[in-house]
Amino acid sequence: MYVLRWIFLSACLGCVVIVACNGRWEGRLTLGSQTWIVDLGRAPVWAPPPEPPYARFRVVFEDSEDFPADGTAGLPIRRVLKLDWMIFDLLLYLWSVTAASGLLYLALRRERRDLILHLGLWAGIGLTAAATACIALWLMIGGWGPPAPEFFGGLGLVVGVIVGLGVFKQGESLQ
Repeated sequence: MYVLRWIFLSACLGCVVIVACNGRWEGRLTLGSQTWIVDLGRAPVWAPPPEPPYARFRVVFEDSEDFPADGTAGLPIRRVLKLDWMIFDLLLYLWSVTAASGLLYLALRRERRDLILHLGLWAGIGLTAAATACIALWLMIGGWGPPAPEFFGGLGLVVGVIVGLGVFKQGESLQ
């Protein structure tokens, strides 16, 4: 169990490192209440891509009638880290890690129990339930994409850990 626990914790830390190394970036050009967005790809959080020039926006939005002309006053261009997408990526990676380690924990634990692996198992269960609820809601209401997947994922992660802690303590009292 000791080795599996450290593999699990290392994999969880690896998920965070992978997401930080592959930060999602976008450039935003704003005029009043309108914003034009271009994708800047992926780059580490500590080494962001350069801010895009006006010409890049012009190429992407050349057919847009309301796109401002070059030299228009008050046209800030900003580079923005897309944290919501990074949270979604992290939750997907954690989902696979918690599911795989949870299944290994169930197969290998016998009478030995481990709090960390038990919480990882229940975090995976919570993430699975949250994904199911998010997709079910999406299918019921329709739309372009699932509604607030990072909210559902975060809620599933927290609820899974809390339920797992309760189940673990309940198992201790039975022994």
